[in-house]
Amino acid sequence: MSFQITNNLRLLLKKRIDKLDTRIDLEFYRHLEFLWQFIDSQPVCLGIIESLITKYLNLNQDVEKILDGEPRVGDSEEESAAIGYAILRRLSNKEIFDSKLLQIATSYHKHSDADNYPARIRYVFLNPFYG
Repeated sequence: MSFQITNNLRLLLKKRIDKLDTRIDLEFYRHLEFLWQFIDSQPVCLGIIESLITKYLNLNQDVEKILDGEPRVGDSEEESAAIGYAILRRLSNKEIFDSKLLQIATSYHKHSDADNYPARIRYVFLNPFYG
């Protein structure tokens, strides 16, 4: 793949990631939806994600524990990225977002702003996934 194509993809992805920098839950959700629409339309992104998540057999169990309010992080940067992907993907479901955002964010209270739940989600899940 050429440098220009890769760089354009990275810039388009960064533009969507930057929009997640909001304190407002509904805006965060809306931009999360847009992020997944973009990623789902990019075979390169989907291939990278697929290769990442297939390495972690307990990923779904970890995600369920996080959704139940038990804070978990990966044993490696790559595993944290896989967990970040899986949680962000699940939070793109409006029902899960509405019912679990507060519970997930407050379980990671030591990681970010005390009253900014989207910032906690970004810090714990987006940074390892995108960073």
